Amino acid sequence: MKRAARHFVFLVLLPIVFALLGAEIYFRLKDPAKLRSGWTTNYELFGVGKWKKFAYVNALGYRGQSIDIANDDLVVLLVGDSQVECVACADRRLPEDFLQNFLARPSGRVKVFSLGAAGFGPDQELLVLRSYFKMGFRADIVVVWQTLTNDIWNAQFATHSIVFGTGHPKPTFHLGADDKLIEPETGIGDIFCPLYLACLMRQWRYGSIDAYWEQYLPPPALPVAAPDVEIPVVDTEESIDREKSHWSIWMEPASPRKAYGIKLVRALYAAMIDLASINGAKFLIFDVNRYTKDGLAEMYGYPLFSEIAKYVRHDGKLYAASGREGYFSTSKAINGELPFSMFDMDRPGHVVSETDGHFNEHGNERVMEQLAAELVNRGWVSK
Repeated sequence: MKRAARHFVFLVLLPIVFALLGAEIYFRLKDPAKLRSGWTTNYELFGVGKWKKFAYVNALGYRGQSIDIANDDLVVLLVGDSQVECVACADRRLPEDFLQNFLARPSGRVKVFSLGAAGFGPDQELLVLRSYFKMGFRADIVVVWQTLTNDIWNAQFATHSIVFGTGHPKPTFHLGADDKLIEPETGIGDIFCPLYLACLMRQWRYGSIDAYWEQYLPPPALPVAAPDVEIPVVDTEESIDREKSHWSIWMEPASPRKAYGIKLVRALYAAMIDLASINGAKFLIFDVNRYTKDGLAEMYGYPLFSEIAKYVRHDGKLYAASGREGYFSTSKAINGELPFSMFDMDRPGHVVSETDGHFNEHGNERVMEQLAAELVNRGWVSK
């Protein structure tokens, strides 16, 4: 009996173990399914060829100046997404450069460093902030540039794409039954799963990472059963039916999924506030109000920013979306009682193009001018 058991182990189990181990090593090295989690630049996220890189990056791999800190420097971290990375900005004309110039003071140097890349939400922003402090760098002020149209769904889903079932995987938190943050299984730059074969199994079983991840999310909004014929309709290819969409912040009344997303983002911000405090830094979140005369003039081609209520149609189904009021009610739900400021975009010609609503250098300079004034008014930077 014992001999038969030994034969079974050597002839059956061991070959299986070695085959699985070999497969795990092969997939980790070759990464054929592209399950590397997270990114540090726009080019990594969108799969631009390996030759395409920024020449101007810091020690963590994010676009910006070298992290060189003297003892008497006042250090500001600018944390965010594509607005902070600013592909449309020239080197040394990034948001960090504008902010550093506006904060210049005779009593000592101010250094501003960027931690952010396209597609980042509060989840990856928290992780990169952890990495910064773990590397032994210090900060006096941490400022998070909130992009409300992205940040809820970016934090909810484990891939970056507005189409359900597709997108670059990333480390993502979720909330436990007690609304406490549950950590991602792996970090930025790692394989999405601790075991590569586990990732392949999840994709095979569920069909996609998004479908696997939905087990952590409450139900999304339901389509409108009896639409009002007087309300305009906008078509979208985004997965509004799963709320994996820029439209999600305007969807009212809030679905269980949207309410969960708001709680998740608030929990991530609370973790960032605690992390900054532990490391002796003050903390601020800010957003830019584009519902202004100059803002709306530039965003006229974006139905997202229409001031009126509308229906959004996807796969023949209609979903209710609010206008200006919905944006600010969602902002209040997320940012209420947090250290938060809203700046008005009051400068014409502030976007990259008619099809790219990101701020250009002109727009970024105005945003950073207002941020600098806020930091001075709060007494955090002396002039």
